[in-house]
Amino acid sequence: MATQGSTKATGVAEGADEDEIVLSAHDITVSFGDKVILDRLSLDIRRGEILGFVGASGAGKSVLLRTILGLVHKQSGTIKLFGVDVEKASERERLRIDMRLGVLFQH
Repeated sequence: MATQGSTKATGVAEGADEDEIVLSAHDITVSFGDKVILDRLSLDIRRGEILGFVGASGAGKSVLLRTILGLVHKQSGTIKLFGVDVEKASERERLRIDMRLGVLFQH
């Protein structure tokens, strides 16, 4: 039986704000040439949420993650990690953000 929605992870640090938005992406557009990969995508992920991106090959899953990490240039939109706009972050802020992230790509 499939269920819909998000699941709260156990083990959230005591006193941590479970409603804290750790990733906020709004109106993200990414294209390569004439091909639009992400079209005004928006999402918020809160502390403790577990989220999976599922889709066919070429659907934009890896492009989304690479865009969030700043590895792919976006044409429009804003991305905030832990409340900090990643494009406007100082080098020190970016280092603090990067130390809190972990991503493992399949290829």
